[in-house]
Amino acid sequence: MSRRIDESTDVLRRAAGIINEYGDFIYRVIRSQLSDEALVDDVFQDFYLSIVSRPIPDDVENMESYLYRAVSNNILDAVRTRNRTKSNLKKYAQQVQEMPSSFPEQILENNEVTDRMFDMLRKHLSKAETQVFRLRFRDDHDTLETAEKMGVNSRTVSRYMSTGLKKIRCLLKGQQS
Repeated sequence: MSRRIDESTDVLRRAAGIINEYGDFIYRVIRSQLSDEALVDDVFQDFYLSIVSRPIPDDVENMESYLYRAVSNNILDAVRTRNRTKSNLKKYAQQVQEMPSSFPEQILENNEVTDRMFDMLRKHLSKAETQVFRLRFRDDHDTLETAEKMGVNSRTVSRYMSTGLKKIRCLLKGQQS
């Protein structure tokens, strides 16, 4: 335990020494590559954490060259992460805007209608046919997944589906007359 603490302390001292000696150089590199001033301090801190978690090898001959390349890679990662986050937030905002104001109520209403529909199916279809419809259309499983869950082959699932659909069509024709 004491040895791990000594190693951790040594890594922190080395990282702090690099920051003390090359901190101005690192800041200049970051500023020269970033147009967004708000990111400069974040990238600098991330870089410090990266040299703590992945210490710089002892055999580096040209420290400034190594640091320039390492800082540039960190900047690329930071910009990619920021762009990905912006893109995800934009997509989320669009989805939220597209939601109707009565969204929760609509979900509840749809769930009630779906429950009533499956109750009706249970009354008019066999247990296996009802299970196929529930797995396929309520639980959103494909034919193979449905067959797996039911312990039958996919042709049997298709047959249950076909038979169930015929029964439903007959029921609907009887109600329209």
